[in-house]
Amino acid sequence: MSRPDAPPIEVAERVLRILDEGRYTATYKQAVLVALLDLCLERTSEKGIPPQTLTTRQLAEKVCSLYWPHTRVWASGADGRVLVQNRSGSAATLARGGGIVGKIREFRERIEAQRPGSAGLSLAAVSRMSGFEALIHDIEWTLIDMPLPKLQRVGERNPEWLYHIHWRDRDERDPTHLDKPVAKPGEVRLMQRGESSAFNNHLYFQPGVAAALARLHALLRPYILRHWAEQVVRINQLPDDDVMAFLFDHERADTGPVRAPLIALQGGRCFYCARPLQQTAHVDHFIPWARHPDNGIHNLVVADERCNGAKRDYLAAVTHLETWRARAVAHHESLARIATETRWEEGAQRIVGVARAIYLTLPREMPLWQRAREFEPSDPEALRRILVA
Repeated sequence: MSRPDAPPIEVAERVLRILDEGRYTATYKQAVLVALLDLCLERTSEKGIPPQTLTTRQLAEKVCSLYWPHTRVWASGADGRVLVQNRSGSAATLARGGGIVGKIREFRERIEAQRPGSAGLSLAAVSRMSGFEALIHDIEWTLIDMPLPKLQRVGERNPEWLYHIHWRDRDERDPTHLDKPVAKPGEVRLMQRGESSAFNNHLYFQPGVAAALARLHALLRPYILRHWAEQVVRINQLPDDDVMAFLFDHERADTGPVRAPLIALQGGRCFYCARPLQQTAHVDHFIPWARHPDNGIHNLVVADERCNGAKRDYLAAVTHLETWRARAVAHHESLARIATETRWEEGAQRIVGVARAIYLTLPREMPLWQRAREFEPSDPEALRRILVA
C-alpha cells in the first residue's frame, strides 16, 4: 500500500526532527537538506510538477555549489584557515576545511594556481577544468557513503520520511532495511562512468514531499542555514559574530560585469516601468533573492532606482512575469552571449523551474507588486498560461 501524500506541515516537522538529531559531526545534513529544497524548486517541470526523483549526481553538483563559497579563507582567523565543517580527517585535510570542503578547497587552489582569476564554480563547471569531474565524483561518493543513508535515521530507526533509496548504511540496525545492499565503491564508479552497474543512484521522494519542500522553501531554507552556521561555530569554537554572514551573505555576486550588457539588451529602459534608465540603474533579481538565491543571467533585469526600491523582495505582477518570460524566449541567444562574454552562468532552465514552483502555488488573489506602492491580485489561470507548456 502506498503512503498518502504528506501535508506540508508534517514535512516541515520531519525536517526539524532531522535537524534536532544530534549525532552528526559534520554539516552534511544541512547541506543535503538545502540541496533537496533548492532542487525541488529548480527542477519543477513544464507542467508545474516538482521532481519525484533526484540522482546522487544532481545532489553532488548542488552540494558542491553550496560549499564552494565556504572554501574562502576565514578572514577573522589569525592563522588564515578555512573553517572546518567536518571533525574527522588528517591535520592537512582539516586545514582545508575537512571532508567535502577540503576536497573543494584543494581543487580551487589548483585551478587558481593554473588560471588566476578562475575561482568561480560556474566557470569551472562550464569549461570542465581538469579535475572538476573527479571532484564531483568524490563528493557524490561521500554523499552516498555517509549522509544519504544516515540522514533520516532517528535512534535505531530509519523511517525514510523524506525519500527512499536502494542502499543502506554500513551500520544500519533498522531490520526493515537489512535487505538493502551496502553501496560498493566499485559499483558506484561504474555508474559514474556510465557503464553497467547494479547501483541505483536515485532518491525517490515519498508522496507529497517534493511538493511540500518546494512550497516550504522560503521558510525552511533560512532556518537550516542558521542551523548550519551554528554548527560551524561549534566545530570551530568561534564566537557567533559574522559566521552566518561569512558563509552565506556573500552569495549575491557583484553584478557590475553584466549591468551594461543588460541595459543594452533592454534598450536603455527600466525593465518594470520602461522609463529611460539613469546613472542610478540597478541590477535586480527578478525572482527575489529572499525567495531563492540565484545569480543566473536569466534572473537578472535592470531597473531604475525607484522601481528597484519599491519592488524590494516582492514577487512581480503577472504583466512583469509575462515580459520576463517573453524576454527569455526572444533574447535567449543574446542572454547566452552575455553570459559567455562575462563568464557568467546562464541558469535558464533552473530559474524557470523556480518561477513555476513559486508562482503556481500562490493562493488566488495573492498581492503581487505592480509599481510604486501598487499591487494586483495573482491570477492562477494567467500564471499557468505564462509558465506551463
